[in-house]
Parts: sequence; C-alpha cells; structure tokens
Amino acid sequence: MNVEEDSYYDLPVLSEEEASLYEHCRRAILRGLGTGEHGLPLMGTGDWNDGMNLVGEHGKGESVWLGFFLYEVLSRFTEVALNAGDSTFAERCRMEAANVR
Repeated sequence: MNVEEDSYYDLPVLSEEEASLYEHCRRAILRGLGTGEHGLPLMGTGDWNDGMNLVGEHGKGESVWLGFFLYEVLSRFTEVALNAGDSTFAERCRMEAANVR
C-alpha cells in the first residue's frame, strides 16, 4: 500500500516466518502501544465498514475507548506472560497498563 492510497486490496500470501500464538499476541500488544499527542492509544486504520477507519487516518487519531481496551489486554496478558515464563514481558505489561491507567 502506498501512503496516498485510502485502501489496498490484494491476495494474502503465506509468510515464510513462523511464530507461536504467544509471540503473535506479544507482537500485537507491542504494536498497539503507540500513543498520540494526548497520551492516548492511536486508533489506526483498517476496513471497519463504519467510518471509524477515518479516526486513525494520517496516524494521529486517538481513542479513549481503545485506552480502556488496551488496559484490559495488558492487565490480562501479564498473567499469560508469567505462565509462559516471560517475566520481562509480564513486567512490561504491568508498566504499560499503569501508564494507560
């Protein structure tokens, strides 16, 4: 997708990279930690079919609702990380949840 394109449709291809479900979740959480000028999580864009994709247009849209959701994910994933033996990421989740709160 090019910067000037609003939407991009293509056939997905199989990645050569493999990772566990845990690692997929970990990466998704890290990706979702970006914040905007008010310290709220960035909304992002996507094929939402309800116009919400425009909130995150140009990488600036923030969301209070997304802050609540992110807090819940971080709080719950702390225990998942501990159960996976990843105390470093568990502590990161705790720290980020405190920041979001």
